[in-house]
Amino acid sequence: MPSLFDTLHKDTPNPLDNIEDILHANDWDFNRMGDNELLVTLAGKYGDYQLIFLWQADMTALQISVQYNLIISAHNIMNAANILMTINERSWMGHFEIAADTNTPSFRYTTLLNPENKQSYEQLESILDIALAQCETNYAAFSLLSADTAANNDTLPLALMQTQGAS
Repeated sequence: MPSLFDTLHKDTPNPLDNIEDILHANDWDFNRMGDNELLVTLAGKYGDYQLIFLWQADMTALQISVQYNLIISAHNIMNAANILMTINERSWMGHFEIAADTNTPSFRYTTLLNPENKQSYEQLESILDIALAQCETNYAAFSLLSADTAANNDTLPLALMQTQGAS
C-alpha cells in the first residue's frame, strides 16, 4: 500500500525540468545525471564554475551549489575560515563553504518550492542570477586564497571590498 506522502506527491512536477528550460534559453550545456540531479559547467567573468542542482521531492527542496574551479592552498586554510565568516555575514541568501576533502569553495542555497506554482520559474531564474552574482563578487578573495603564496592581512580586505562600476 502506498504511503500518504507517495499518494500526495505522485505527480509533483520536477523543477529540474524548468532549470533545463532556463539553461537551454542561455545556450548553456548541461548534463542531467538522473531525475534529481543536473550538472552545468559555465564560464563566469573571472573563472569557471560548476553548478549542481539537486531536487529532493520528499521535501520539495531544491539545492543549488556553485563550485569554484579553485582549490584553497593548505597554508591559506585559516585565512579562508576568517574570509568565510566575513562573506557569510554579508550574505543575505545562501552561504559559502569550503569542502574539507577538496578545499574547493562553493556557494550553496536551498529553497522550498511548489513546482506547480507558476512563479517558480521566475524564482528559479532569480536564484540562479543571485548565486552567480555572489560567486563573481567574491571571486577575488577565493582566488587569493588559492594562490601558492600565503594571503596576508593587507591583500585580503581589498579582495572583499564592495566596488561600484567598472574600469
